[in-house]
Amino acid sequence: MVEARRALPQIGDFPVLTTEKTRFGDTDAFGHVNNAVINTFLESGRSELLRYGDFVAEAAGCRFVLVRVEVDYHDEIVWPGEVVIASRVARIGRTSLAFDQAIYQHGVCRVLSASTLVHASAALKASVELTSEARSHFASLA
Repeated sequence: MVEARRALPQIGDFPVLTTEKTRFGDTDAFGHVNNAVINTFLESGRSELLRYGDFVAEAAGCRFVLVRVEVDYHDEIVWPGEVVIASRVARIGRTSLAFDQAIYQHGVCRVLSASTLVHASAALKASVELTSEARSHFASLA
């Protein structure tokens, strides 16, 4: 049985937008932006979402650690040009955040991504519960 292809999200479905330029050095022999660079674009979007509105969500001595990332390529990203990385919070766990992201070029969704980050303490080598302030902040970015 062939599954029906689901509609790609619109850029307006995401509260946080990050713009990046593509560079010649980001491309392969066919002029397509390399998949490693796609992950760097996604990281830029996640970083902006984590610090949106100058909010600092990490507790003292803690950082968010990427523990899962899934990337679906729907179309090529090319140089020269710009991309818009659209990001939103998909789920808030006790110690983790799940993000949905999309990368658009020329108004077309080229990449979809889902990722999970864990709020962790390096000293404790363990996950640390999100504060109620962090939960409220991230709920506003869903």
